[in-house]
Amino acid sequence: MRVVCVALWLLLAAMAAHAQKDHYVDLIHVSDTHVQNLAGVHPQMIEARKHYEPGAQTFPKFLEEVVVRQRPAFVVHTGDAIDASSFTTSEWGSVGGQVEFFSKIAKRSTVPLYLVLGNHDVVHYAVIEGRRGAVGDQSVAGRARAEWIRNMDCFREGTYYKFERMVGKTKYVFLMLDNGYQGDGDPEILAAGSKLSLEQTQWLKKQATLHRDDVVILGMHIPLSNSPTSQAIREALSACRRVPLVMAGHVHTEGFDDIAVGQGKTLQARLGAFGRDVNQWRLVRLREDRLEVFEAGKPESIARTIPLEP
Repeated sequence: MRVVCVALWLLLAAMAAHAQKDHYVDLIHVSDTHVQNLAGVHPQMIEARKHYEPGAQTFPKFLEEVVVRQRPAFVVHTGDAIDASSFTTSEWGSVGGQVEFFSKIAKRSTVPLYLVLGNHDVVHYAVIEGRRGAVGDQSVAGRARAEWIRNMDCFREGTYYKFERMVGKTKYVFLMLDNGYQGDGDPEILAAGSKLSLEQTQWLKKQATLHRDDVVILGMHIPLSNSPTSQAIREALSACRRVPLVMAGHVHTEGFDDIAVGQGKTLQARLGAFGRDVNQWRLVRLREDRLEVFEAGKPESIARTIPLEP
């Protein structure tokens, strides 16, 4: 009889824990891993980019240890997953395979991995005789995007996309943008804050109309600012009642910005480069009536609570 009672108690406890878990959905935000494989790369390039070389070991460890321990429903990666899509070789040729190298690491994840593309994800790093360091060339962006689509499931419908999660009666819609193109330092594009295609802007407006009353979360590489591209994103989302959170990277500084997107207030949560600091990841908890955004690398410490207006 005692054994039956203990078994019943354990079953009820497990059911209660499961019911409590159903009241929220956890995700982990990470950014700027800059994973690279420098085999065969020009020595000058290795010298210029070797500071990110540990990422090929630290990011798999993150997936296999932190993600497994925290048990999120999914991971959002806000760009610069790799340091470059290709590099100049020691024979002055080009070596690629960087997207494939990252995708093999990504397959170790026990949960879905949702990426956005950063400026490094669509660049070739060249060595120019007579110049020091690495020179970026984003004219390869089309080819690089094709490689990402072939190798990562999250891009199967394109390099900007959406996915949804329900928490109780609340629908969360994640709009994942492709805003990492900077045109090799073109002054006009840099002044705009990056280049967002007309097609992507029209898609964004369509999603804003479809999800006017849902809770919309943005994932992007380059954070929103006062740039023309950022303003175009805000205008495209003007129909949305609730855009409480933007997740971004790029600037390699961790912090929060209180901004306006859609018809309400928004918290922009930035992360530093995981490729430089393995504590640069953040837990985000989606609840039916609020979001909880945690301190970077501290899943026990809530930094901001965002109430959701009905």
